[in-house]
Amino acid sequence: MAQPKWMIYGAGGFSGRLIAEEAVRRGHQPVLAGRRPESIYRLAERLGCRWMCFPLKEVGQVRENIRGLRLVLNCAGPFSQTAKVLAQAAVAARVHYLDITGEIEVIEYLSWLGGQAAGQGVSLLPAVGFGVVPTDCLAARLADKFPASQWLRIAFTADRSPSRGTAKSMWEGHLRGGRIRWAGRLEPLPLGKLVWDVDFPSGRRRCLAIPWGDLATGYRSTNIPNIVTYAAFPRLLVGILRGLYRATHPIDALRRGGKGVGEGFPKPVEGADPQSASKDLAVNLQGLKDLGGSGDSGGIKQEEAEAPESDEFGPTKRLLRAIGWKVIDWFYRDPRSEEVEEARAEIVVEIGKSTQACARAAITTPGGYRFTAVSALAAVEKCLSQPPPPGFWTPSRAFGPEFVLSLPGVEVVSLPD
Repeated sequence: MAQPKWMIYGAGGFSGRLIAEEAVRRGHQPVLAGRRPESIYRLAERLGCRWMCFPLKEVGQVRENIRGLRLVLNCAGPFSQTAKVLAQAAVAARVHYLDITGEIEVIEYLSWLGGQAAGQGVSLLPAVGFGVVPTDCLAARLADKFPASQWLRIAFTADRSPSRGTAKSMWEGHLRGGRIRWAGRLEPLPLGKLVWDVDFPSGRRRCLAIPWGDLATGYRSTNIPNIVTYAAFPRLLVGILRGLYRATHPIDALRRGGKGVGEGFPKPVEGADPQSASKDLAVNLQGLKDLGGSGDSGGIKQEEAEAPESDEFGPTKRLLRAIGWKVIDWFYRDPRSEEVEEARAEIVVEIGKSTQACARAAITTPGGYRFTAVSALAAVEKCLSQPPPPGFWTPSRAFGPEFVLSLPGVEVVSLPD
């Protein structure tokens, strides 16, 4: 057996297994690794790959386990529990680091770690799966054509049945609360506050603002300082979350003087035309003056002078997280193979300046899990042949905005020339 060049950590998980199977089909022989030997061993035996089992607790120990590889792909979510140690070990071992996260705090941390990685000759490339690649590439393409844009918003449809790992990441994200990027800063936003009726290729869907990885990657890929990310949900669920928001934040607008962080984004209006919503968003950017910003960015730093603030939960949220994860382990099932193969996703990205929507793009892709398998493996292959320069990278800046269009199953619906 040839000496493996790279490792899939978290190969026993749902996405890791799909990527490992796709990798072997393409002639790769990665090392399969993870925390649970029983799942890793069975997969490695079936695919004819080497395997390892080790926890992500001590950087030094992990460094020794990955020493000699060219890169490691982290598929073990929630990534808040795995990315920091594995990325630190990769930098220390001079091994390129990739992952498939969509978690904002993880991407922010890796951006900060980019300075150390550059000094070691290591590339850090998070979010090479569905969580960011399609939206990041479309956003970067539009921003390159309209560099003076002040705002960006993104909407997508996703798989109906998430895996256990995805569900755990979603639960942790819910406990962290909503976010938007406002005047270049990550700011809290009550979940259920903002909705957008989006004209997807298959028809209009009601979308709810959620904290998504593009709030971190999109800012660095586009230099656009105001970003909101949406996901499509059933109208009943949106209505429930909207009702909870109204019940729990009855004086939210009053407390913020009507000029709070979330006020600059489109307000939920039944039957509102998307272009009108875009105009509402742009007009209300004047509220930035009251937040001490102009709505324009003076440039993006790939790493900050100080490490990001700790994102560790307090005891109450740690308990809620543990309870939620147990419930997910008990009741969730991973998607069936036919669900993975049949699923499709839709992505809409819109950017604008002042009162004008400058451009809009829409594509359809394979469902999130199938897309992640082909996207992550394409990123691995590019990094094995010619990695981006050392430091932190977003997918669109590592491989170019056209990267998503090169992947199988991606169809363009509308894309400005």
